Amino acid sequence: MDEILKCYQVLGLKGGCSEAELEEAYRERAEAWSPDNFSGNPQLRSKAQEKLKDVNAAYEILRARLSPATIAPTAKPTAPAPGGKRVSVLVSVVILGLLLLGVALLLIWGTEH
Repeated sequence: MDEILKCYQVLGLKGGCSEAELEEAYRERAEAWSPDNFSGNPQLRSKAQEKLKDVNAAYEILRARLSPATIAPTAKPTAPAPGGKRVSVLVSVVILGLLLLGVALLLIWGTEH
């Protein structure tokens, strides 16, 4: 399957969506797959982390291809940058780590008061 089409599927979008639609779909999926929603079940939490990585990667790919008005699924393909997929994964992991750190700090500070 084409990488761009897969990104649309992950975010539940159709081709030619607006920037606002992309942002809304991303927020909805990221909230739905937040590992914090599955804190009582380690297996589901792990699955949510993987799904959230997919959501983050799809968003980054579509965001990178965003034109001023729309995201065109038939845009002229460009050669991916060397190591580009690794960078997306790394960015997703860093963002997830920062989110988890923030949650941990909130839990620590919340229990001290």
